[in-house]
Amino acid sequence: MITRIFALYITTAFSLLAQTNTSTSPRGYETVPLGEDRVSGHYTVDVQIERKPLRFGIDYGLGKAIVLSTPTAKALRKRTISAGAADGVTGKVTIRKTKLKSFEVIGLSPVLKDSDAFVIDLGELLIHKENQPSTPDGLLGVSVLDQWNAVIDIGMRRLLIPYPRLPGTSFTQWMHRRGAFVAPLQKSSDGFTMLDLTIKKKTYTFLVDVGAGLNTIEPAVAKRLRLQVVDEAGDAVRIGDKAAEGLAIAEADDVVLGGAIEVKKLQFRVYEHVTKIILPAGKTYGGILGSRALAAMNASLDFGTYSLIVPKPEDAESGTAFVRGLTTGKLKRPFLDSEKNESATNPEPPTEPGPSPQPLPVERGF
Repeated sequence: MITRIFALYITTAFSLLAQTNTSTSPRGYETVPLGEDRVSGHYTVDVQIERKPLRFGIDYGLGKAIVLSTPTAKALRKRTISAGAADGVTGKVTIRKTKLKSFEVIGLSPVLKDSDAFVIDLGELLIHKENQPSTPDGLLGVSVLDQWNAVIDIGMRRLLIPYPRLPGTSFTQWMHRRGAFVAPLQKSSDGFTMLDLTIKKKTYTFLVDVGAGLNTIEPAVAKRLRLQVVDEAGDAVRIGDKAAEGLAIAEADDVVLGGAIEVKKLQFRVYEHVTKIILPAGKTYGGILGSRALAAMNASLDFGTYSLIVPKPEDAESGTAFVRGLTTGKLKRPFLDSEKNESATNPEPPTEPGPSPQPLPVERGF
C-alpha cells in the first residue's frame, strides 16, 4: 500500500503543478470548455449532429473519427450498414457505418458535412454528470482533432481550434517560448496517438488515451523491468468499458516521456490488453498513459504539431520538481515541419487573459 508520506509527496507535487499553468491564452484560437468526469477521468464536449445537441466523450484511444452509441443512432433514425469489427484496448467490437449530414462541436466554427460515422454498442462505458453515471451519446476520435489541428488543453480543461489562417504550429511555439517542455507524439498505422516512455533505460511505446483514466502497463513489460509493486491487488477499476479487479499497481521512477520530459514517479495498473496496436518495426507496446497522469502534469496535446506540452513548474530550477525538461533551445523537427502549414508564416500570437486553473484532486494511480 502507498504510505502516507508518499501520498503527501504526490499531493504536494501535483498541487504545485496545478498552479503553474499559464494564465494567458494565445489569440487566433476558438475555445470551448471540456466537461470533466472526476470519477472516471474522462473528458466530454457538447456537439451537435443535424441540429440535435449531444454529449460526446473525447477518446484518443479511438482511431475512428466519430462514433455514435447504438441508442443515439436510433434516436437520429440513422440507417446503418455492417462495417466489420473495430479494435479497442479491451478487444474487438462489432461496428456499423452511417452518414451524418452535419457534425459540429458547439461553440466552434468548423462543420463536417456528409461525414462518415460509426455505430458501436458502447456497453458499460460510463461518464458521470452530477455524480450520475450514464453512457455517452458518442465519442470524438483523434482523426477529427488531427484534421482540425486541435489542441486539448487538459490543465485548463478546454478544446482549442486555430482559425484557418493561423499556422497549426502556433500553440506549441507559444507555449515553448514561455518555458513549456515539448515531447513528440507519434501516430500508429491504425490511427492511434502514441508516445515513447523510457523506464530504466528501456523504451516502450504507450497509447496516449484521454478516454482512459488510469495508466496501465503490460504484465510482460512490468516483469522485464522488474518494477516495484506497491499494491498486489488494487481496488476494482474500469479499463475501457470493462470492469477489472485485483490489478497490481506497479511504480516506476524517473520516467522519460518522448525523450524530452522526465517525471519523477508514475504508477501503472498491470493489465494485458486483448488487442495489440500496430507499431513500426523495432517498437514494443508498453501500455496506456491515461488522463489522470496528463491532468496532473497540466499537459496539452497539440495535433497541429503532434506534440505533448507540459508547462514548466515554478520549482523547476530547484531540482525538486516532479516534472522537468531534458531538452533546451529552439524547437526542432518534427514540431515545426508541419506538412499542413508549408506555406504559412509563424507570427507571435498575442495574448489575452484567461481563467486560472484550479488544482485537481489527487487520487491513487497516477
